[in-house]
Amino acid sequence: MAESIKLSTMVVTIIPTIGRETLKRAFDSVRRGYRLPIIEGGGTAGENRNKGIKAAQSYSPQWITFLDDDDYYNDGWDFQLDNDYDIVIFRMRQGEAIIPDETDELRWGNVGINFALNMNRIKWEDIPEFDSNGEGEDWRFLEKLLQKYNKVQITKDIYYVAEKRNYNN
Repeated sequence: MAESIKLSTMVVTIIPTIGRETLKRAFDSVRRGYRLPIIEGGGTAGENRNKGIKAAQSYSPQWITFLDDDDYYNDGWDFQLDNDYDIVIFRMRQGEAIIPDETDELRWGNVGINFALNMNRIKWEDIPEFDSNGEGEDWRFLEKLLQKYNKVQITKDIYYVAEKRNYNN
């Protein structure tokens, strides 16, 4: 049986923000306690995620997750973090689309920032930087990790919600 997250497990969630009013909802969906949100602003989403990863190192988390400031997690997301896997992909509702779709294929357009990194299995020095080359930086980041860490679980249910694709607004 897979070992699931325990209440004492430190989870860091990196939330890049451009100051949207939805930030509180994103923050509230992470919750408090052993789940620590790191909120970064002042740059692109990729730059802010890179700053968040650097800040997360000082906490020595078991897991790192990512959440955009206009998105949120559904209840129970943290119980999907399975220590038997390198990466957990949270099935996401993005507008009307569900990704990954029914094929569960991990490719550009079929995954976003809806993933978690198991830092008990992934080495800090193997974490690539997010680039700032526009749409798809989430996939390019994940694709680099998948070259070395390919034990991946995709959740059956939807735990990440992006109500609409509305960049920079």
